[in-house]
Amino acid sequence: MVLLVELKSTGKYKQALQQIEDMLKRLCKKASNGGIHTGNHQTSPGHETRDKRGIRGYVVLGTGIEVPKRQLERERIRQEYGVVVHTKTKRLEVNGLDNLP
Repeated sequence: MVLLVELKSTGKYKQALQQIEDMLKRLCKKASNGGIHTGNHQTSPGHETRDKRGIRGYVVLGTGIEVPKRQLERERIRQEYGVVVHTKTKRLEVNGLDNLP
């Protein structure tokens, strides 16, 4: 499992999404270019799967006031890379990886 986590203050959600996408671009290159997996973005087992393995994205923000304005960008990342970017405010608490949303 690969967890991409961005911790940002209020007003930096766009920057967080861009940084996650930049890392996805690096991770999703073909193996000959140094990426960690190959395959079609929509079907590759390297992306977020029902059994919670693969690549997962999280943004933790000071507040979520900017989140509604960025839903199209978040949805584009989901469609292009098959990765849902989960957004939390203030903090993200879990008791083990199996309990991540």
